[in-house]
Amino acid sequence: RESNQRCIVIHGTHNVNVEENVAFDTKGHCFMTEDGNEKGNIFSKNLGALTQKVNTLIPNMGKNGRETDNEPSTFWASSAMNSWEGNVAAGSEGSGFWFELRLRVRGDSQDIAPPNFNPMTQNLGSFRDNVAHSNGDHGIRTYPIGYVPNEQAVFYNSRSYRNYESGMFIHNSREIAILGGVFADNRQSLDLDRAEKMHVRDVKIVGYSDEYRKIVEAEQFGDANGKRCPPHVKLVGIDMHTYVRKDYTAPYKDYGAQISNVDMTGFVNTGCGRGSYALNFAEELETKQFDYLLTLENINLEDGVNTFDFCQVQNAGVSDIFVVDRDGSLRPSTTSFTGTSTLVSRTPAMKTFIDESKCTDIEDLCYSYCEDTCLRQVQYVVDSADTENYKLQVCDKANPSNCVKVGGYYYDQYKYGELDTHQNTLSLKSRYFAVSLPRGSYEAVFLDENDNPAWPAYVDTKYHQVQCSNALDDDAVELMAPALSTTECNDLIRNGDAESSTHHQYWLHRSDGIQVQQGEGIGGSNAFSDVTVTSSNLETFAQFLDSRCLAAELGSKYEVKAWVKLEDENGVTYACDVDAERCPEIRMTIRFPLDDGVKTKIYTIGKTTRYFDLVDGYFLLHGVVEITEEIASSTDVQFNIKRNRRDYHMFADDVSMEKINSNCDELVHNGQFSVGDSRFWDRLDGKSLDFVSPGASGSDDYALKSYGGDAQTWIRPECLEDGARYLALSKFRLIVNDFGLTCNPGATGSTKCPEMLFRTKNNGVFGLHRARAIGTPTADGWNQLYGVFTAQGSDINADEVRISFDNFNGKDLIVDDVSVRKIPVDCNEFASNGLQELVAQAQADGICI
Repeated sequence: RESNQRCIVIHGTHNVNVEENVAFDTKGHCFMTEDGNEKGNIFSKNLGALTQKVNTLIPNMGKNGRETDNEPSTFWASSAMNSWEGNVAAGSEGSGFWFELRLRVRGDSQDIAPPNFNPMTQNLGSFRDNVAHSNGDHGIRTYPIGYVPNEQAVFYNSRSYRNYESGMFIHNSREIAILGGVFADNRQSLDLDRAEKMHVRDVKIVGYSDEYRKIVEAEQFGDANGKRCPPHVKLVGIDMHTYVRKDYTAPYKDYGAQISNVDMTGFVNTGCGRGSYALNFAEELETKQFDYLLTLENINLEDGVNTFDFCQVQNAGVSDIFVVDRDGSLRPSTTSFTGTSTLVSRTPAMKTFIDESKCTDIEDLCYSYCEDTCLRQVQYVVDSADTENYKLQVCDKANPSNCVKVGGYYYDQYKYGELDTHQNTLSLKSRYFAVSLPRGSYEAVFLDENDNPAWPAYVDTKYHQVQCSNALDDDAVELMAPALSTTECNDLIRNGDAESSTHHQYWLHRSDGIQVQQGEGIGGSNAFSDVTVTSSNLETFAQFLDSRCLAAELGSKYEVKAWVKLEDENGVTYACDVDAERCPEIRMTIRFPLDDGVKTKIYTIGKTTRYFDLVDGYFLLHGVVEITEEIASSTDVQFNIKRNRRDYHMFADDVSMEKINSNCDELVHNGQFSVGDSRFWDRLDGKSLDFVSPGASGSDDYALKSYGGDAQTWIRPECLEDGARYLALSKFRLIVNDFGLTCNPGATGSTKCPEMLFRTKNNGVFGLHRARAIGTPTADGWNQLYGVFTAQGSDINADEVRISFDNFNGKDLIVDDVSVRKIPVDCNEFASNGLQELVAQAQADGICI
């Protein structure tokens, strides 16, 4: 009694019985679990009354996080893994029962909690026969993060009445059942606020009881006129949102609520300023698309009660609502039909394909009650970049002129008003289109702002749950994709050079914004840049790839390129050293739909190259990727550039993902190194690579230098022909302390010359061909590696084919003019390139034309 700081606290303790205790006139949370890992404790038959705010709030002490005793709850739970049975919470200044579950354990218990332990997802022990009344806020609530247990959490036979706000406030939660109980004389009996996969059954709800009305009027509770509801308040039995929460890792859900066997009285002549409704959709929006799938059955209403008022949410912008009434509980008095019917918004998008003769218009509530009608929602999740003006057109195949067009919506778009450009181009978010259709066959197509068929990079189709027996079949809507042109898939990146417009068309960003910077690109061209310098090293720029191309180009290989510049906050260019630090890279994020969410895989497909010098401050990110079955069949594929460097502005220019042609005249890419960077090449053994000049062709040429190690490159196995002969060539120099070093082709050990290796790998079996030094190597000039080999079946069927160099003496190796070509070759080019010594060898080997 009169405790100034809480009552009975279970702190990091398990299996304690707290039974038949009374707490009166206390401050702060009263009966509580502290850290979030407590389990097996039983709170039984306890009474807490007049729980008040603390005078002084405990400060945030690191691991504890923010304390909330200034919003007191008689029973406060940081862990759901306990039992509450037969308790009473009365007259709290805040709530009666509060599940304030967090994402991690609090306090010192963090140190002993299992890895990745999340209190918000733990299963409920028991919640049965509890009473919450006369509380200043809510009777029972899950807030603010919510409760998403791994298994359904059931709240049995709760009695929650005469609370100032809600009898039960379920917020940001999922997979909760409210079974049995009475909820009376609350402003909202049940507030299902961003709560989905909800079950409400066998419940009695009273909006405004005669007994309480007499007390209010006699004691002048409420407003000055003794009314329960002031002018701005709406009295509601069950309040719901029109949308389910979107999880960016799971682009759709088909959850909502199933409500059955509910008696609802006390909603007539309540005097509430904004009306009284047994059932209500809240006007607070995060999207204007309805997807809170609601099924009702055996709802018993007193005469004259309002059920739903579709007008209010329609005025807020939601015009595609439908509610399934399985047994005709909500049917108008003009009909006696007792089968499955549907309440639908009175809009063309909802009624175009419904038999109008089955519908009764409830004009003052803006909906139609359609007998023997079952709708099923089909949702399309698409790329949000530059699709804001797209429409989805759906036509009845049996009557092709009977069509409807619907626009798309962006999640969060109306949460804080219209989104700005920054929020509207986040790479983690999508745009949603949805149609709700009766049974039939349909054809759908996306249209651009000019009503031309269009494709929004990818389309993820979801048929939402079947709510009634005569629902639309799976795959009843055929989505038409515009045909690809012959060149459309040659480069999968759109607007990669930032020259299409002043807008970052097709591009999205992770968190730091994206903009077009005129004149900041290579050679004074345009470039993309972030908007703010960030302390994050996550992905910065992103673009979704065309799923039609990925499916059509199965097995094709693409060269991936992006030129990137890093600048500090003073505009000073930063040259990233890939051998010494983490540098920007190109990633591919692939997503697959699963029953309980989305599976995501991330691959690095391009890395920062080594380079001789920056190009207008830019360096190249480069790689090669093959379109595998996994990529071609995925839901969506996102190309993104990951900065990997904190506190730098990032610019990007000339981004491309170009199809590698099938020309096999030369098997080695970038073997001449004339571009001055290491595209197609990488280090083999962890040693550094660099570029030097001059190369073998003179002062304007470059060569690749490896410091005490070896370089490697990959070639395409499909270019090899069984039984064909191939010529392998490379020029080389050996360097130690910037001085040339000679070698002995016939020697072993440290004086042996390096060799060029042609390696194949096939099911773990390795094959090897060699090119060796010929002639008399010199220390000051370029020397020649030469080899001839015949491709065998194991070579052409190899999983991997690569070229590398064996540098036996461990000195610095410089290579140039690396080449592998099919024989015969024109031996005259040897002489013209100063390789007269190869002519005799080539003629002896029979490789000349």
